[in-house]
Amino acid sequence: MSRLRKLRRSGHWEIDLIATPDLKVAETELRGVLMVMDRTASQLRYATPVQVGADLGAVVAKAALQPLAGDPARPRTIQCRASLRSALEGVAEELGATLQVVQELPALDQAEAAMLAERAPLPPMVPRDPEPWRPLLGTLFAEAPWETLSDSVEFRFQGGGALMDPAVALVLGQAGSQLGLVMYPTEQDHERFRAFAWGVNPASIGPWRCWCMHLDPVAGLSAEQRLMDEKAGLVVEGHGLLLFAISQAEVRSLEPEEEQACLAAAQGVLAAWQAHGELLEYRPQQAPARTVRGELMVWTEPGTLADEDDLPLVQGEHIFAPGTMTTGGTARPALFLKQGKREAVRLAEELDDIDGLSFEPDGSGETDVVLWSQGRRKGLLTTLTCHASALDQWRKEGAGVLVIAAGGPRRPKLRSQDILAVIEMQLRGAEEDAPADPAPEVGMLDLKDLEGATWTGPPETWPKASTVLLVFAEPLELGRMPADAFEKAAHLAATVWSAVVLADTGTDPSLLPMIRAQVAEEPDIAALVEQLIQRKRKRFPKDTRVMVVDSCNRRSGRVDLHVKWGMP
Repeated sequence: MSRLRKLRRSGHWEIDLIATPDLKVAETELRGVLMVMDRTASQLRYATPVQVGADLGAVVAKAALQPLAGDPARPRTIQCRASLRSALEGVAEELGATLQVVQELPALDQAEAAMLAERAPLPPMVPRDPEPWRPLLGTLFAEAPWETLSDSVEFRFQGGGALMDPAVALVLGQAGSQLGLVMYPTEQDHERFRAFAWGVNPASIGPWRCWCMHLDPVAGLSAEQRLMDEKAGLVVEGHGLLLFAISQAEVRSLEPEEEQACLAAAQGVLAAWQAHGELLEYRPQQAPARTVRGELMVWTEPGTLADEDDLPLVQGEHIFAPGTMTTGGTARPALFLKQGKREAVRLAEELDDIDGLSFEPDGSGETDVVLWSQGRRKGLLTTLTCHASALDQWRKEGAGVLVIAAGGPRRPKLRSQDILAVIEMQLRGAEEDAPADPAPEVGMLDLKDLEGATWTGPPETWPKASTVLLVFAEPLELGRMPADAFEKAAHLAATVWSAVVLADTGTDPSLLPMIRAQVAEEPDIAALVEQLIQRKRKRFPKDTRVMVVDSCNRRSGRVDLHVKWGMP
């Protein structure tokens, strides 16, 4: 059964495509903005720009699996105009929904009218003093945080005056349609804008405002804006800077103090990224920053964990199974992925830069197959419904091949002429390959539990990360801690461990002093942190994994941790 068919039923959806022939992303022509409205809930479920030739069915599948508002669900009916009928027939069948062609879409028509009213062209907007912006833009493009961070990571600031302390900033860019940063002067502005973006009636949510630093392709700028950016030296990597404030009522230039706050926010975001990188996506962090508004402390919240938000790259019906493939007389571990020809061709093209896989249990007995490129996690391929032992050969050899074939899922037999790509894949870490074994009884977990363990091979062969972290955290006595302190203590152990790794490998020496400074006024905790630091260096010097506690539980005197890890 298709994964989409497993979703719960929701109400009735309206789907429409707003034609925007003048809209471009870089040099890519957009067909329009596809909008999905759950009419029953009076809620805009999904909205995104789509390129010419894009698979609209895949976008609707994403609206079911990963909506902007509401929970994952599938509709009972889909209503659309005749022009979209052929594009939506396939996904309607996958969703088990009735497709209805109608003349009017009342809920979406109202949302479209509001959206088009907001699309007035922006006047030329550049900073009054471009000098401090030039080095910032160059560093931003060199670092490119938007390639990793989603806008679920919220940045907040301590210090910098009244415009900074209550503000919330987000990095733009992962959606591919806009690079830059948006800053909400208050948390209330942020919450109201999100409600507005989700299609809530503007009259019911109150006013909101935000300050935007957009980096737009110069080819899409007005001639006047492009000339102003070029004269100010604010064109970097083919992108020009625009600064503006926006609300329901207007689009305007930033006031001088707003412009300075926006610059300080961008400098703070960049400092946090340089200090912690993609760890910002997974857990709260903090970092000091020097800005035009003085010294700031930047605090981040990741929102929903990125791995929980993954949209499978493979959707609809397919066959995905482990096996072996013989090449040059040698049998190698293989994963065979078989789809319809169109989907298989698209997938082969999209996996061009992928060089690794990891296998991550999803907690329900199935295994997520996650894609990696140059040491970075790139997203979920699909879910493998087989026993964990079927992947033993991959774990043993640490590598294999991903075989992409056409022919469709209804033709189980694999023919050589259907094979479109055979991609070499290294087995990556950052996962626990099998469900965690129950942790030992409280008080029985100590260094003896790692007797005979070795760190001489590749990281994938090292002792299980959750076991190592539990042994490392033994001085904390997690099993005896009060319930309200247990989870914080587990995260503290992982934070101290990772800070020592980052310091001792020279990757990031700033985190460890920061932790020490935070606990300096609490002597008992400071002493415990120092004990953990010395324990890491003395007992586990060869283990250089950066660890993050994904979940932790305590049942009947037993401690269970699920740990994700990566190399610095």
